[in-house]
Amino acid sequence: MSLGRQYRHILSEDYDILFLHSLQDFYAQLAVNNPLLLISELSLKDGYFLDNLDALKNDKTLKLPFPIVINTVIDDLNTMRACFEKGISEYFVKPVKTNELLFKLEKLLLFTSDLKNSLTEKQFELLSLFMNSANAEVSKEKILHTLWGANKVHPKVVDVHLYNLRRKVSNQGLIIRSIGPGLWKLVKQNTSEENFY
Repeated sequence: MSLGRQYRHILSEDYDILFLHSLQDFYAQLAVNNPLLLISELSLKDGYFLDNLDALKNDKTLKLPFPIVINTVIDDLNTMRACFEKGISEYFVKPVKTNELLFKLEKLLLFTSDLKNSLTEKQFELLSLFMNSANAEVSKEKILHTLWGANKVHPKVVDVHLYNLRRKVSNQGLIIRSIGPGLWKLVKQNTSEENFY
C-alpha cells in the first residue's frame, strides 16, 4: 500500500487529510486550514524540510504547537538526532508498519487536542515557545520578548504563567524544569531523557 493510501486508510475516517508536496503548497493552505498534525518527507520539491523548519516555527499565522512527523527513507542516526533537536515529534523510516503508525499518530493527535482545549491563549503561546525552541529550553527574556514584546509587564507575570502551565502540562506527562536562573526546559515526566521529544 502506498504511503498516501496508508494515511487515508488509517486517518480519513476521523480526520480531514490534505496531501501537499511542497512547503509552498503548505503555506498556501494556511489561509484555509490550521493543521492538528504535519507529516512531511525530508526532501520536498522546493527544498529540504529541516532547512525551512525555523521559518515555519516563526510563522505567526500558525497556531503551534502541532506535532511534526517526518516519514522518510533516510535511516541515518545523525539526521534523526538533528530532527529531534529541531523539535520533530516523531520520525518514521519507510516502510512503516501500519499499526505502529496508527498508534503513534493517535497518541500525538490526542495530546495536541487535549492541550488545545485546556490551555489559555497565553499558556498555549508559552507552550509553543518551549516546543519550538532548541532543546525545548526557554529563557525569561525570550518569554517576555515573544509573548509581550515591548509591553511592560510585572516581573512575576512569567512565574505565574509558568506555574499555571506546569500544572496543566503535568496531566500530559510533561514537566517544566528550572535549569538555571531564568531558564526552563520542557521534559517528559519519569524519564532520564533531557529532551522533550
